[in-house]
Amino acid sequence: MLARRVLPEQAAAAQRLKIRGIGIKPDTERFYPNGFLASHVLGFVDVDNRGREGVEKRYDSSLAADGGKIYLARDARGNILYRGDNYESVGNSIVLTIDEGLQYIV
Repeated sequence: MLARRVLPEQAAAAQRLKIRGIGIKPDTERFYPNGFLASHVLGFVDVDNRGREGVEKRYDSSLAADGGKIYLARDARGNILYRGDNYESVGNSIVLTIDEGLQYIV
């Protein structure tokens, strides 16, 4: 891996160079719809999206994306002709029953 979390413009520039062996792999990110609300309960993840504290740590194996698919087409020599823009990964969600109003006050 040469770089992580690059800007779309940087990724496009790298692809235009067409250097063999250099490619772009989409990254996943966990989404917190209410920002920092209940963050001390939810915990956090590290740069590799592994749970390090709280619910994130406890249920990391369930939340982590498992495998996935990148769509591409190759010619008879194995050269990539087309690489799809969509990366399909498989992961789970957890829904907590936290009273949002009370948690905000706390």
